[in-house]
Amino acid sequence: MYFKKTVKILVLTLVLSFALCLIAVSPSYALQADDPCEKVEIIFARGSGDGDVKDDESNIYTKGIEKRLSSPIKDHVYALGTESYDNYQYPHVAVAGGLSYTIGLGATVSGGQWFGYGHSVDQGANELVSYINRRYAKCESSGTRYIIGGYSQGAQVVGKALPNIPSNIRNDIVFVGLFGDPKLYLPEGEGWNPPACRGKSSSPWRRSISNCDLDSGSLGAHKPYVPEDMKQKTGLWCHLRDDVCDLSAFPNTDGHGHYKDNNGAIDAAVREAVNNLKKRLEQDNPPSQPNPGQPTPPPPIDYNQVLDTRHVAKEGTTGDNVVFAVDISDSMKLEIPGIEQFLRDTIPKITTEGGKVSLVVYVGVEDASGNIIDNTGVISPFGLGPQQLLDALPTLLHPDGQTLPGSSLITLNTIFDRLNWDSGATKSVTLFSNNPLVDPDFVGLTVDGIAKRSLEIDPVNVYPVVPESSRESYTELATKTSGQVVSYTDNILQAANQAYDKITNRPVPFLKNSSYTAEPGQEMTFDASDSYVMDGKITKYEWDYDGDGHFDATTTTPSVNHTYTADFTGYMQVRESANNGTVANASAKVTISAMTPPALPASPKDLTYTITNTTDNKSTVTINWRADPAIEAWFIRINDMPMGYVDASRSSLDITDIERTDDVVISVAGVTTAGSKINIGDFTNVTIPAIKTTPPPPPITSTCTQSNFFVQLLCKAIAVLKIYIQGFWYYILPYKL
Repeated sequence: MYFKKTVKILVLTLVLSFALCLIAVSPSYALQADDPCEKVEIIFARGSGDGDVKDDESNIYTKGIEKRLSSPIKDHVYALGTESYDNYQYPHVAVAGGLSYTIGLGATVSGGQWFGYGHSVDQGANELVSYINRRYAKCESSGTRYIIGGYSQGAQVVGKALPNIPSNIRNDIVFVGLFGDPKLYLPEGEGWNPPACRGKSSSPWRRSISNCDLDSGSLGAHKPYVPEDMKQKTGLWCHLRDDVCDLSAFPNTDGHGHYKDNNGAIDAAVREAVNNLKKRLEQDNPPSQPNPGQPTPPPPIDYNQVLDTRHVAKEGTTGDNVVFAVDISDSMKLEIPGIEQFLRDTIPKITTEGGKVSLVVYVGVEDASGNIIDNTGVISPFGLGPQQLLDALPTLLHPDGQTLPGSSLITLNTIFDRLNWDSGATKSVTLFSNNPLVDPDFVGLTVDGIAKRSLEIDPVNVYPVVPESSRESYTELATKTSGQVVSYTDNILQAANQAYDKITNRPVPFLKNSSYTAEPGQEMTFDASDSYVMDGKITKYEWDYDGDGHFDATTTTPSVNHTYTADFTGYMQVRESANNGTVANASAKVTISAMTPPALPASPKDLTYTITNTTDNKSTVTINWRADPAIEAWFIRINDMPMGYVDASRSSLDITDIERTDDVVISVAGVTTAGSKINIGDFTNVTIPAIKTTPPPPPITSTCTQSNFFVQLLCKAIAVLKIYIQGFWYYILPYKL
């Protein structure tokens, strides 16, 4: 009896020991990498210092993809830095002052923050590799496909991780979207006359890039940029006025926060990611043919139904700049109520869908002889909220006293010049008037001049809403600005709605470059293949090489080659026509002239270093070099990380907090500027050697404490067994005897 009871106690204790071991070695929460597998895994790496907020780039990217998925296609999301994998966790730390060649340094600067940033990138890259390895091991049999994104520092993290992700896992990555990458690389932008500026040799990952001669980011270039098998599955965006990815002599990071804008880069990447996913799932699951005598297999999934790859123009993705210009002269009094109703219905809709609205009213001004000589009116800025505009309608649309017809051309010219148009937004002016257009008008403005100004603003399409009797006078204006006339006989409200439908359903044209440069005789390629139209198809492309309004070529394909034989500075345009009866155009600046390569700044001479203090493996170092009056500034790097610049008159810099665990390379280069471009010469380097330390002897350990879980469990079981055996022999057995 006692023996049986002892055995029961022994077994119970072993079970309890097993449970306690499980509790001891298990984490306090379940890791996301161990969550149930879904068909789509979305991983995003945030930028420096980004918090977990609902409207950051990570959420815009992941939520945008999720909105385009429906049952049975489900997703699992992981934000890099959320958890630790193999002791790696991405802190996405910021560098004080930002990451830019434009940081001015004093006589002494701490290097600690740059080492901290480098560690942050390393942690993030290693975490991404560890996480996706673990997720793949769990979900390979589920056929999970991966979509990855990274913004700013996060883009650098993704770029560093990709080569270290095993190729079999990379095979299951369908898309990588990178935004504002400080380590971007575009080889076609290298050199003083790069092929990218002629529309040639575009990298497969090149999407919307701010400048044609861009080849590297503010932290240099990651070469090669992506592994060979990822070139066709990666998209890179770099905005204008984003010095994180596009170095400029005039420091500006205004564009860095706009990748998440409506109809912006992230929206474009989301659509591309889901389109790639659709193609891959169709490839993974081809329709099967029933075998003779076997039951008919279930119908395959229609990925056109469960994945939305359309261009979405509404629900927060329009990004339009919309202007309503209203002639409020006496002759328009009967039309004003219909216009007011249209504006009350439409303005809230536009702003809800992410667009911006400006309201303009105008009348003529007469001289002492009764001749109309100018315009007067009110222009609201794009920043006003919809309620402010609606509240102002009674005052703006119903002026006191007699009013005379003004000039539509003056109004358009004023609109073009005064409004703060958003770069990359689609732009339109809906012009309401029942007075015929006069060309030229009483101050000499012409339709050709207005059309040229429109091209310079990226461009602006004009939609006149006029009586049928005035249609002909406005046709040339609409045609040359790639808008359309909408006429009416007795229902201006209906015509206004028709015009708005054309605006929202027109093509959204994109050219690969916002500017092109070449020498006379060099062939250029104009590529509009990124253009699209909602629920339709672009059927015709018309090309105007000199922006004079006369189109020189027509194609059904979105690209064309052209050679300028003489110097030219101006704008080219492409006008696109869709099968839904709408048109729109895109423009780009073209500069054709002979070019000479710029002289690069000389490298610094006699670069040396002196270690002035070392504490806890961190040193203060003074670097010295020979001054050069031909230099505008000196640029300083630590381990290829830009620290900033010092004035040309300086020839030394004290750097504190230099970590000496590994060799540290400090680099100095001369800097000059030419226009908006920074020219950086070759770097001269000095290497601060690592402090070699003797590691302490390893602690004395046993197999039981250092082995894997099962060995540790066995050790604990044996220890418990020893206790009970000793108790049995020394206490229980003598008592029974």
